[in-house]
Amino acid sequence: MVAVAPLYTSQNWRTTRVPKHFKFRQAITSPPISRVPTEILCKFFTNFLSEDDSLPPQTCPRPLISLRCYSDPTILGQVCSHWRRVALNLPSLWSTIYICDPSKSHFYLTKLWLERAGGQPLNLSLAATQWRREDMDLHSAFAILSLFLSYSASWRSLDLRLRDVHMGTMQKLVQSALPCSNLESIKFNVRSSPTHKSGWESAYVDDIWSFFNSSPALRSVDLTTKFDGLVLGHTPFHQLKTINIHFAVSIPEAIALLRQFTAIENVTFGSLDVQTPLERHALNHSLVMEYLQILKIDTLLDLTPLFNQLSLPSLRVIDISQRLNEHYPQAGAAFAHLLSRSGCHLDTFNFRNLDIHEDDLKTYILTPALTWLRQLHLSVRLISTDTLALFVERNDTGGHSLMPHLEDLVLGQCRTSDGMLSDLIISRWHRSEEGRGGYLKTFRPWCDGGLGPVDLECMKKFADLGNSTFNSTCYC
Repeated sequence: MVAVAPLYTSQNWRTTRVPKHFKFRQAITSPPISRVPTEILCKFFTNFLSEDDSLPPQTCPRPLISLRCYSDPTILGQVCSHWRRVALNLPSLWSTIYICDPSKSHFYLTKLWLERAGGQPLNLSLAATQWRREDMDLHSAFAILSLFLSYSASWRSLDLRLRDVHMGTMQKLVQSALPCSNLESIKFNVRSSPTHKSGWESAYVDDIWSFFNSSPALRSVDLTTKFDGLVLGHTPFHQLKTINIHFAVSIPEAIALLRQFTAIENVTFGSLDVQTPLERHALNHSLVMEYLQILKIDTLLDLTPLFNQLSLPSLRVIDISQRLNEHYPQAGAAFAHLLSRSGCHLDTFNFRNLDIHEDDLKTYILTPALTWLRQLHLSVRLISTDTLALFVERNDTGGHSLMPHLEDLVLGQCRTSDGMLSDLIISRWHRSEEGRGGYLKTFRPWCDGGLGPVDLECMKKFADLGNSTFNSTCYC
């Protein structure tokens, strides 16, 4: 029988007697936890700070890594001296800071983290959520803003969600700060307090945005304030790759904005909701967005005029969240013409409209240009057996007629005959025993009214296989 050496933990290593026959007796001079190689510790420390989307947002009296990461890197330095040395010499542990509702307790730790980050590129976030001025710790907010601005030369990304009462101080700080030449991403949102005087936008925001826009490295911008002319004149249109527009715009305004961003790759319209007569001069000429790869739209408008204007040869992802009654015109035909005209290979299509009629939905998904689609997420009111049958149909060569390369499929709400879902799974599963499967790896149907016995047995079978072969989840 082989003798097994005792386990020496950080608690018992000093008090446990080491047998004389143990060859490496002299090597045990510290607890094993202190002898973990530095490279492994660095990886562990980095994973310790990863985000968890399942965590609810919280307000904390100390700096956080992000809204959904509660991990405290200072804990790592309390384990042993070795861990502390590694943590203090790993600047990336301290270079990402999120502060919600600044208070006195935040200031010292924020200063400490920034010092430990050294020259590491900084990702800084500050959110002021209180509405009433008497609830705000303005002194601490100003102190932390001043601290952030003193490191402006090291900014990589900045996310500021402030109140109007902060704007005067913010304007003075940017006027004396070092250039933010390394800033790549900026989110800057200012909300007015109910009792505060209006008119601060023109007085302060232009100076502040001018400072941010001066960065030659700037590539991503979140716009939350609508100005005369929609955006400020000093916006670096030619260098931006990502723009997220959160203020409400009309379709002519959206087209006018797109015309200004010649190199844009990623666009989000968070509120394409302004109904206005379509201006003829704005829609006379088609618009080719040569580099646009990702288009996300949240709207309550018919998108036909927008789709008819655009040509997007590089489009890979389109995400449409629509709140449009079924009695209003739908843009399925214009969507099909857009993809055909663009000649793009769409990879991902996400579509949400709980009021769309199923026939109008079919107009979208039967678009021939979706041949190369790999991800389809549909959040709609009804998906019946007739629509699901389209995913099972095969052409004359034996391949799937609809979206033959589909890997990720989310469907809701499904009301189908028993066996339809199982036919879809078996037909498209990427490791079909029949040798005529497809590429499908993830299938998540939302079933209204539950599953029949055939579909239930099929779902259970694939769930038992585990995620290594097929990820099938049914929500009933």
